[in-house]
Amino acid sequence: MVAGASGVQPAPAADLTVVFAQEPWYRERTEAERDWDGTLRRRTVIAGPNARTALRYSLIVDGRTLAVYAPTDRLEPFVDARVRIRGKLVDLSPEGFGPELWPGAAERLP
Repeated sequence: MVAGASGVQPAPAADLTVVFAQEPWYRERTEAERDWDGTLRRRTVIAGPNARTALRYSLIVDGRTLAVYAPTDRLEPFVDARVRIRGKLVDLSPEGFGPELWPGAAERLP
């Protein structure tokens, strides 16, 4: 979240589902947190010795598909819905993977 003019962060909306926003490993990432609006879809997970099996969802944003890191079921209520995910786009290309969206929080859009 972006701090307001007073420097105080606004309280999360009542309908906001916190995913990883409070986790130290999420907060320590230096990538900017921003809002991503799109449609959340289930993703086929490819199992294997070096696979990212936690990439269980995709967010379709303006025709672009972002892999969503979610080794939890907290995003399950949002599947096939228009959502806003407040998260960090983390590029794991140096580790041999690619960009993935780490969700701090999610909410359903009208």
